[in-house]
Amino acid sequence: MTTPGVASSGAAAASFDTMRSARPRAVFVAVAVFAALRERARRFAEVEVVDESDAYGLVAIQGPLSLSVLERLVAEPLGALRSYHAADAVVAGVDAMVARTGYTGEDGFELAVARDEALVVFEALLEAGAGALVPAGVG
Repeated sequence: MTTPGVASSGAAAASFDTMRSARPRAVFVAVAVFAALRERARRFAEVEVVDESDAYGLVAIQGPLSLSVLERLVAEPLGALRSYHAADAVVAGVDAMVARTGYTGEDGFELAVARDEALVVFEALLEAGAGALVPAGVG
């Protein structure tokens, strides 16, 4: 789910995505609003906000071929995964949280993997989609 982020001052800061998998956790992809999330979470004893940014890499594949290319690298089918839902999967031999997104206006997926494994997943996606994928960066 995409949510507008609000700074401590009440001003709009940025949007962020909230994704949940089967494990009892939520993952927020939001750099600009992290401090505000942490501050608000202090009111709830059962909520812990932890910045694990340095431990993970995020690789996205977007567009009409994203599902067919990604499914070449996973054992489990992902077609039933609903938009803005996530599932744990092994992608090209790497443990990943796979979230179905579509921030380009097309279907797509974001793969959260251990930072040291992000290049392995990226290269496997390029190979699986050879001739159909074009690498692009957003940051």
